[in-house]
Amino acid sequence: SVDLMTYEAAFEDNSEILLDGALGEANLFVLAGAPSQAVTITFVLTAYSFGQTAIRAGNFASGSKIILILANGFEGKANGGSGGKGADGAENTNTPPPNNAGNGLNGGTVYDAQGVDTDIYFSGSTPSAAYPTADGYIFAPNGGSGGFNYLQAGPNAWLGGSGGDGGNGRLPGTGGAVGAVGDISSAGSNGNINDTG
Repeated sequence: SVDLMTYEAAFEDNSEILLDGALGEANLFVLAGAPSQAVTITFVLTAYSFGQTAIRAGNFASGSKIILILANGFEGKANGGSGGKGADGAENTNTPPPNNAGNGLNGGTVYDAQGVDTDIYFSGSTPSAAYPTADGYIFAPNGGSGGFNYLQAGPNAWLGGSGGDGGNGRLPGTGGAVGAVGDISSAGSNGNINDTG
């Protein structure tokens, strides 16, 4: 014989969950114990975030609501996008090479609500008794720059293009590689970690 048991997570409707560590690729639905019914849950974020999608709502039931309280100077960031590769050059040809410069990649997403109704408190009063005042930030990361086209250096010489610069973010994007035959071209610069990226 088989006995079937069900388990419902300890976090219930109108719960408040403190997330006081770094959040990378965090799924709030999973952190809330995967509730099966529609819920209203408050998350208090106090550290920082990172990743391509740093925080996502997850698979909450329809009608759910998320309240995010950014406290203690929380810094919401995501990764910067990498720069595109420069176009390849060619030598000893009168025909320009195809432009195969790469596109820069998009910067990451700090918070993806995934269709779940979300209120975010950056500053001022909050509905939390434990954290009555919000104090936090979300910084949008930069995408990477596209790679450059080749450069004509003579009637039968085409220098590879420079790589695009990486975007700023919690994890900076890497600069794109220089295209082949790039004597005077250069790889793109890596992005930076800073409060504007």
